[in-house]
Amino acid sequence: MNHYNKSKEQLNELEELRKKVFQLEKENANLRKDTERLISAEKALRSEGENFRNLFDHANDAIFLHELTEDGISGKFIEVNSVASQILGYSTDELLQMSPKDIEDVQSFTECEKKVNSLKTDKLTFETDLISKEGHIIPVEINTHIFTLNGEKVSLSIARDITERRKMEKELKISLEEKDMLLREIHHRVKNNLMIISSLLSLQSRYIKDKQVLDVFKDSQNRARSMALIHDKLYQSSHLKRINIGDYIQTLASDLFRTYSTDSGRIELNFDLEEVMMDINTMIPLGLILNELLSNCLKHAFPDGQNGKIDISFHYDGHNYSLTVADNGIGFPPELDYKNTESLGLRLVNILTEQIEGEMKINRDKGTKITIEFCEENFS
Repeated sequence: MNHYNKSKEQLNELEELRKKVFQLEKENANLRKDTERLISAEKALRSEGENFRNLFDHANDAIFLHELTEDGISGKFIEVNSVASQILGYSTDELLQMSPKDIEDVQSFTECEKKVNSLKTDKLTFETDLISKEGHIIPVEINTHIFTLNGEKVSLSIARDITERRKMEKELKISLEEKDMLLREIHHRVKNNLMIISSLLSLQSRYIKDKQVLDVFKDSQNRARSMALIHDKLYQSSHLKRINIGDYIQTLASDLFRTYSTDSGRIELNFDLEEVMMDINTMIPLGLILNELLSNCLKHAFPDGQNGKIDISFHYDGHNYSLTVADNGIGFPPELDYKNTESLGLRLVNILTEQIEGEMKINRDKGTKITIEFCEENFS
């Protein structure tokens, strides 16, 4: 009996042992599967890392990842790509012992760090100069992105070599300066030629006794001078195609006053002018229009030494321009049709107003008031 019980106990123990072995084999199989999955994940991660590193190293631009303190002070490089090493001449290990201030021009680095801190932005684009191991200066455009990585503040910078761009910009600047000089010389010569024409007319007029013919010469002389003044203003201006019309009007009016020997105490000249830049293609006809209108005032509005005033205004409402010349003189003869007249001056005003696609209006109350309204064509 005892022998039977002992055998039964041994069988139970063997069964328990078999169950444990089966459980261990099952757990071992699961462990093998987990190990295989872990190995597979590790391979995938390593492959992704290799792919990332491959992309990182084969980028066209130098890439730097470096630490940043809370105050925005640049720390050591955490990672750099192979392009950075190639451009700067340092090995990767050497660069990982350095920081941005070790490879950047001191003044540029200080200015850029101040800019990054002052703008309080996590993205910034700027230009600076890097210095290679051999001491060569490399102009670069840097795109920086500041973010948090593993709880630490870092800066990712992509530096693009702009040596060729700087070279092209320099060549373009020289070319533009040469063209500016050429344009200034052209304006200067045109102005001189027009002044020569004006001087020749002035010399010729000394031999003319007929007053009507003399007036024709004087008018032609003033027209040449009004155009010469435009080219003179362009020659002196930083804008070689545009003129400050307010300054031009005041200068032309003063010249005409001297031409007609007008007593400044007898005729009061008032200006209400906006500082507006006009294109030369508009200024030439507009200058001639102003010359004719103002000349007519000075010649005809105040006969026999009569006192009076002339008001000149120029305004821009955001769409339309408006030039007005008004006097309180004797006024236009009521029978005069200013759009159909034998007067060369008024015919010129009508033709030139059409040229700038403007409209002329006349008011004969209390003297004469002529307004030219137009829109400037886009000549760019």
